[in-house]
Order: sequence, then structure tokens, then C-alpha cells
Amino acid sequence: MRSALGILVGSLVYAVAQAVFFTVSGYDPVRPTSAGFVTVAIAFGALMAVVAGFVAGWVAGISPFGHAFAVAFIIAIGAAISLIMRPSGGALWPQLSSVLLFAPLALLGGYLRGRITARGTRRTD
Repeated sequence: MRSALGILVGSLVYAVAQAVFFTVSGYDPVRPTSAGFVTVAIAFGALMAVVAGFVAGWVAGISPFGHAFAVAFIIAIGAAISLIMRPSGGALWPQLSSVLLFAPLALLGGYLRGRITARGTRRTD
């Protein structure tokens, strides 16, 4: 049960953060945008992907990297579906950055959670 909850919460952390960011910014994916906005959006998405992977492993309580992998897979599949369904002429960078950058960074979050967990369970005899 905690495994499914970890994956769900991690995925929601990423999805809700991205939805709020794009809603608040008023970004329209069909229109071109400035390089500055793209840079900020990618930095924010990268941070949220790491947090999502970390949270998935933390909530699950076991196998943080495995749970982060599930979140990374969900991020990549969502982006691939979005890429396939995007309107012609729409920007590619949100989907490509999700597949090529954010999904792998979710794995980093799981790795970091695993390192913290391993550090806490080491014996110091």
C-alpha cells in the first residue's frame, strides 16, 4: 500500500507543481516564448522532478530508487503522450525536457533519498 501511495504522491508533487507553474505564468504552449521563461521553467521542472523522486521514496519507505523509477516512467509517458497529441506548431521544449531531463532527475531524487536512508542505517561500532 505504501508503495502505491509513494508513487502516487511523488507523481502528484511533480504534476501539480508543473500545472500551478504554467497556470500562474499564463504560458501558452502553442505560442513561442522567451529564452528566459524557458530557462526558468526548465529549472523549476528539474527541481520538482528531483523532489518528486525523493518524495516517492520517502513515502514508500523502501526501495527509494525503484519508486523514483516509477515516477520517472510516469513523467516520461505523460510527456510522450503530450508530444503525440500536441497541436501542430506547438512548442516541443516542454515535452522534450520532461523526457530527456525531468524523468532522469526524478531518479536522482530517489538516489538521494536512498543515500540518506543508507546513511541513517549504518552502524558506527
